[in-house]
Amino acid sequence: MGHPATGFTETVSTNDLADARITNAEIVVNALPLTAATRGMYNQAFFDRLTHQPIFITIGRGPSTNTDDLLAAIDNGKLGAAGLDVTDPEPLPADHPLWQRENVLITSHISGIHAEYLDESIAIFNQNLSQFNVNGQVAINQVDFKKGY
Repeated sequence: MGHPATGFTETVSTNDLADARITNAEIVVNALPLTAATRGMYNQAFFDRLTHQPIFITIGRGPSTNTDDLLAAIDNGKLGAAGLDVTDPEPLPADHPLWQRENVLITSHISGIHAEYLDESIAIFNQNLSQFNVNGQVAINQVDFKKGY
């Protein structure tokens, strides 16, 4: 089981991707960081378990999805549609077959931008700068180099 998230009735953790619940998903959102464990996590074995032709959205790191397997899942009807803000490779070559699929929307790696982005970024920066001036540490969004993100 994943964690509660606004706008979602259920989330599933990466530890539960083999769980039967994922096979009935209507929407799959990949927001993964790229680590050794997540590289290629969304692959043919994953797509083959899907039964309801979900929409696949990826805003995580491109190499967490196997692009060839994604294309095959779109072409063989395992996925109903895809929204790709990141790809592997990135940028996606102009002649890549994903550009030709009518049920695929490809954006220019902009999923993190929203109306409050600048204000929120400045607030985080100011909070971290203030804490850094006190003890050389950041207050929030500290990178954990052991985890890789």
